[in-house]
Amino acid sequence: MYHDNYFPMNIGDTWNYRHRTDEVKGVKTFNNRTYYEVQSDSYDNTGQYYNSYKSYYRVEPGEKVYQLNSDSSTEFLIYDFTVPVNHSWTSQDWNITNSTDSKVITIKNNHIGNCIEFDYDIPQAADDEHAIILAPGIGRIITASFAWGLGDTLQSAHVNGVYYDFE
Repeated sequence: MYHDNYFPMNIGDTWNYRHRTDEVKGVKTFNNRTYYEVQSDSYDNTGQYYNSYKSYYRVEPGEKVYQLNSDSSTEFLIYDFTVPVNHSWTSQDWNITNSTDSKVITIKNNHIGNCIEFDYDIPQAADDEHAIILAPGIGRIITASFAWGLGDTLQSAHVNGVYYDFE
């Protein structure tokens, strides 16, 4: 199944980006559903810690991933691996498009093939457009903002017992 490969979730998995570190801390139950708890620690451009928050993800058989909203009462579909390339779905206010399933990404001379890109847009909002790129066996490797030129790129990761170094 795609979500096992493109959105791996194992307790202890860690992803280190330029400005953030994500770690799967455990599982929690909300509304009779099991979610993976991911703690994100954010850092400024000098490497100083400035923020920490938790996100909750539910992986559903059938190749879908949901994120729990901050009020813990509702969730939204963030990744649907069953949607064909160049097709979209709506989740809350977001239009989400599966842009490609065969992208090659290069991070510091490391070529990663068969990446999937999901593009996000709220049509009635300005400057919200962004993309998330997932790599097989690794998960999220790039978050990019089209409007502001912001984003984050994976520097290293420890996923399912495998260490990846892109620095």
